[in-house]
Amino acid sequence: MEKLKEISFAFVTGAGLFACAGAVSAHPDRAAPLNNPGSWVNVQDYPAEALRNEEEGITRFTLRIAPDGSVSACNVTQGSGSAALDAKTCEILLVRARFRPATDPSGKPVEGVWSSSVRWMIPEDAPPLPPPPSGEVI
Repeated sequence: MEKLKEISFAFVTGAGLFACAGAVSAHPDRAAPLNNPGSWVNVQDYPAEALRNEEEGITRFTLRIAPDGSVSACNVTQGSGSAALDAKTCEILLVRARFRPATDPSGKPVEGVWSSSVRWMIPEDAPPLPPPPSGEVI
């Protein structure tokens, strides 16, 4: 568990075994997270397939932020090397991430973008792996 604490401490926006560093801006015209991006992904989110295959990596992504602050699209800009981790990154962010929207010069909310990354690391004390679905070859 000490490893997890180090990650959370080293990355202010990190949570659990994930670090999520983003381009948070003080400019009022850019989209900005409403809460800590590191809280969007947690230990329970690690895909079972990736755990079984001992896959780790960094997934870099860009989110399209709608004028209401919701995420309207997620694009992996640099994959982790694991299709399961990359897919899970966008699946989670489309549901959990919320933003203060970008604004035009008059202050009207407009579409914006926000880029960041998620570092997927298997913890030393990873939970037991679920059995693979029937018919799946390990």
